Amino acid sequence: MNLTSFTSMIDDLSTPVLKMKVLIVDDSENIRASLNKIFSSNYSEVVINEAGTISDTLFILKNDLPDIIILDIKLPDGSGIDILKYVRLNDLTCVVIMFTNYTARQYREICKDEGADYFFDKTTEFDKVLTIFEKLHSLKKDK
Repeated sequence: MNLTSFTSMIDDLSTPVLKMKVLIVDDSENIRASLNKIFSSNYSEVVINEAGTISDTLFILKNDLPDIIILDIKLPDGSGIDILKYVRLNDLTCVVIMFTNYTARQYREICKDEGADYFFDKTTEFDKVLTIFEKLHSLKKDK
């Protein structure tokens, strides 16, 4: 190994790897586990937190702001829409993806009005969440 390649290797080590932080909020342990497995298996630079309640979500948001929140509407202790409102009222800079079985027009409109970046149906649009995640991940890597 010559000095130039050694210096290049040291420079590569000093370049910080930007980790994408993801918070998956869903009362279904199966949904959280599925998304977690997909993301962690396919992306080495991803840190995933999970929450099944509003109280757990607020604790995480106050201590470790994610880049992306994947958020269900129906939670055991309230509505994910309240989390969405909290995120926007506090100017937290993260992408919010609503991912729910509650897909009636009124829910879509409320979430849009409250500042959701995306709204997907769990039953029919699982692949769209993965597509959006891939795009956001690529953007984060390019920074």
